[in-house]
Amino acid sequence: MTRIATATAADGTATALADVQGTGAATAAATANDGDAQATANAAAGNATAIASANDVTVNASTTGNTTNISGGTVTNVAGGEPVIVDSIATATANAGGPNTADATANVDNVTVNASATNNTINISGGTVTNAAGGSVIVEPIATAIATGDTATATADVNNVTVNASATGNTVNISGGTVTGNVAGGSVTVDSIANGNPGTVNASATNNTVNISGNANLAAANLYGGRITGMYVGAQDAFTGNTLNVRNFTSRFVGGIQNFQFFNFYFNPADYNLNTQALLEVVGTADLTDGNGRTSEVQSISTHGGTPLPRGAKVTLIEASNNLDIGGAANLQKATSTGVNYAASCNKFHCKNRRFNIFQQHSISFIIVYETNNIVQ
Repeated sequence: MTRIATATAADGTATALADVQGTGAATAAATANDGDAQATANAAAGNATAIASANDVTVNASTTGNTTNISGGTVTNVAGGEPVIVDSIATATANAGGPNTADATANVDNVTVNASATNNTINISGGTVTNAAGGSVIVEPIATAIATGDTATATADVNNVTVNASATGNTVNISGGTVTGNVAGGSVTVDSIANGNPGTVNASATNNTVNISGNANLAAANLYGGRITGMYVGAQDAFTGNTLNVRNFTSRFVGGIQNFQFFNFYFNPADYNLNTQALLEVVGTADLTDGNGRTSEVQSISTHGGTPLPRGAKVTLIEASNNLDIGGAANLQKATSTGVNYAASCNKFHCKNRRFNIFQQHSISFIIVYETNNIVQ
């Protein structure tokens, strides 16, 4: 017996299922225009063929204005609100039992995916958290073919596919607890679109903010303003407008920092031994570049109503005791003495040089990077 199932949808989901429990072949074909296509062929003792085609599809997925609060317990892979997940729009599954053939083909043509996470917030005040993001976007393969049989062939093809994925304006607030792994203001992941063909991918994680304060344990946390990962990413920006605010962060230690264009420091001098302690100690790598020639900037420094600094005081803002990436040999001399550029709010201080980050007010010196063991050129 042979069973054939077909489904066609002009606007919506097309689902075709051919299931043969005895001897015989199963063929399923699903075609969707501006919708999802799912074809499944199961043959217990025969050949199985599944074909799923999705054409002229626009996928719009977003999350905006959500807040997640964590004050205790153990949490892994958490974001401000639910992550935006875009998965397969054409799925073909063929299962053939016995010494038979399984063929699965998923075709996607003329598809645009717009996925965004905007203005979401995660607040961490306690507990144990591994991997967190203010806003998260995940784009999984949009064409999926699965074949199981003695002879199995699975093919997923895409044509004229564009993916626009962004995480913008999100916020991470950490004031307590223990946080490990990767912490990003905005996170974007784009996996293989299909069959090793990425199509066109535009990814951005910009204008996000990470605030760290109090006695939060971040010694094993890598902090990112924006983080873009995955198998296939084309044009991308994970640096622009991302800000790290260090607000009387008395724990001082973080695992690493990357993809922050701006830094702001607020501290009470009475809470630190400024002769020996930096406001921010980086255990791993401090990457103060965007990888394309731009370096980070300190926007503001404030004692925030705390004890006034004495004349001649020296404050180390960032100390990278392991690796410092300052973006090339041309920045080596500057990095050894200063680390990053100082730009905004310079008029509040008597700057020795507007270009550099050693500046003074009434003989009080602020130094960005104090000493490093390894400078990556």
